[in-house]
Amino acid sequence: MIRKSLGSPLSADERSAVNDDLKGHLGLLMPIVAGAHPELVASVGRRLEYEPPDAYRYPQCARQWGEESARTADQLLGLALADEDAEHRHAGVEARPHLPSRGT
Repeated sequence: MIRKSLGSPLSADERSAVNDDLKGHLGLLMPIVAGAHPELVASVGRRLEYEPPDAYRYPQCARQWGEESARTADQLLGLALADEDAEHRHAGVEARPHLPSRGT
């Protein structure tokens, strides 16, 4: 989703679907990093209080919302993975190889 949003231009249908997916992904990632990064989560939470801009009526706004949300999702995913790796190191466990990679 992140790559798709930041990649080549999307049609209004694609942009609408990608933005909806990004909103859902952000909602899932926020609780994971909330304890360690409350200010960032509060900022993302304010963004998610509203629906993404209509990709048909406001294509530029929808594109900007999607790109900013994709970068935010990438940042949250990176923080979540870093926090989990740190917990594993602290517990003496190797990082799990099956974790999702950033940019998916």
